[in-house]
Amino acid sequence: VINSIIARNVKIEKGAVVKNSIVFSSSKIGNGAHIENTLIDKYSTISCSRIVSGDKDEPHYVAQGSII
Repeated sequence: VINSIIARNVKIEKGAVVKNSIVFSSSKIGNGAHIENTLIDKYSTISCSRIVSGDKDEPHYVAQGSII
């Protein structure tokens, strides 16, 4: 986790990278996932080894309850 805000009840599994992002409550980042410049709304799941990346000036948004 680098330069990011992580809310309560967020599970970040081994090998996951979260950089320049905000992860809202009760979300899950799977093993080996790479998240960068992204806003992840609550109750969302990012599956193992997924890459979710936005632009520094226009971050990517993952809607509430999404499974990616």
